[in-house]
Amino acid sequence: MIKNNYFVVNFSFLLDHFHVELVPVSKESLYKYAELYWREIVEFRGEIGHTWQDLSQFLIEPISGHLSENELIIFVPYSFLHVIPIHALIIKEEPLIKNHSISYIPSSSLLGFSRSRDTKKKSNLLSFGADFNDEAQMIAELFKTEAHLDVSKQTFFDNIGNASEIVHFSCHGQFNSLDPLSSGIVLYDGVLTAREIFNLKINVDLVTLSACQTGLSERTTGDELIGLTRSFFYAGASSIVVSLWSIDAISTQRMMLEFYSLLKEGKDNAIALKQAQIKIREKYPNPYYWAPFILIGN
Repeated sequence: MIKNNYFVVNFSFLLDHFHVELVPVSKESLYKYAELYWREIVEFRGEIGHTWQDLSQFLIEPISGHLSENELIIFVPYSFLHVIPIHALIIKEEPLIKNHSISYIPSSSLLGFSRSRDTKKKSNLLSFGADFNDEAQMIAELFKTEAHLDVSKQTFFDNIGNASEIVHFSCHGQFNSLDPLSSGIVLYDGVLTAREIFNLKINVDLVTLSACQTGLSERTTGDELIGLTRSFFYAGASSIVVSLWSIDAISTQRMMLEFYSLLKEGKDNAIALKQAQIKIREKYPNPYYWAPFILIGN
């Protein structure tokens, strides 16, 4: 980084090779468009204007020539880009995720760790609910198991050792910009913090934080979110699905049921999330409803 200018680095893993594209852009310009984009989606929830296309031109157009349909793209965002839904930006008049599977990673070092993990067809799930018990129960029923509802911290600690493939949370999130490791998941009797998650020993393919009210503002650096996701990586998760903003409960519940149904069919995490988001977009075309969730990791 040199004073006020820096490079946005887009990493795209293209099946048989690794490509890095450097996009020179003013930090002020990028931040302005990112902030407007955030407001259009999260605060106004109306029609997306020119900001969407301008930000797409900054971030997507420079790499568009390297992309082919159905390839997996892994983005390594920086600073406030951690909370921008890059997968919803436009390429050839369609959201990027329409023709590509997308995942994100906090750093290139975690990319190597995450991709080295074994993945497998999902059949086992541990579901925890607090405030969103209906969703937790419905998802548990998909996998023919019982959900832990109104879950306390002690119940969580007593059961997390049984997790083998998927851990699902239907809970709010609490994020602390001053101390990201104090960020966490709001359970029935308290907050399960990132610090506590760091001390866990789990070996799961996927952790999903659904119905989580992140409370991230448009001015966040994204570090609060990364503090929580890094803790799950360190504890042993291969990938995490998390929301970038406070979400709509109805559209989220529908998307999660679609997502998990696809996982049960044998789809991998990125493809299942992509197809679930495309399905929800048919009924809820505004990105506020279909684009809040991102896959971090595999």
